[in-house]
Parts: sequence; structure tokens; C-alpha cells
Amino acid sequence: MHAELATIFADVRKDEEAQVVILTGAGRGFCAGADLKAPIPDQETGERVFIEAREIITAILEVDKPIITALNGPAAGLGRLWLYSPTL
Repeated sequence: MHAELATIFADVRKDEEAQVVILTGAGRGFCAGADLKAPIPDQETGERVFIEAREIITAILEVDKPIITALNGPAAGLGRLWLYSPTL
């Protein structure tokens, strides 16, 4: 999911037919955040996760369409970013 979010907003920005972004979660929570019981296995993976997180934030800020966040439960970790999304 993390890797997908790193690219999806760039795709949405290029999609001329898309007029708005609506983001929601599935299940009881919106975003559970990182699994703190499963540590990042190595430095390379940690660096990749950090880069993806930065790419997600940058891509969100570059979207030129309204972003609506439909929170359906708790939002933790990077998911809390949606509470402060650029538009709604």
C-alpha cells in the first residue's frame, strides 16, 4: 500500500478526466500506521520506506484537484497526514 500511495497521486495529477480525489480506508480503521512489532529488517528497506513517505507527501501537495478524505476510523502514522490534507 505504501508503494502504491507513492505513485497514485502522480497518476491522478496526470489524469485529465479526474476532477476530485476521494480517499477512504477499508475495515474498522482508516490507517493503522506502521507495524511497530515488526521492525524494519535492514537499512536499505528503511531508506526505501522513508523515501516513499516523502514521495507521498510531495505528491499530495502537487495534486491540483480537491482531495476529500473520508475517515472511517482511527488514523495513525502517515495516515494522520490525511487529517491535514491540502483541501478537505
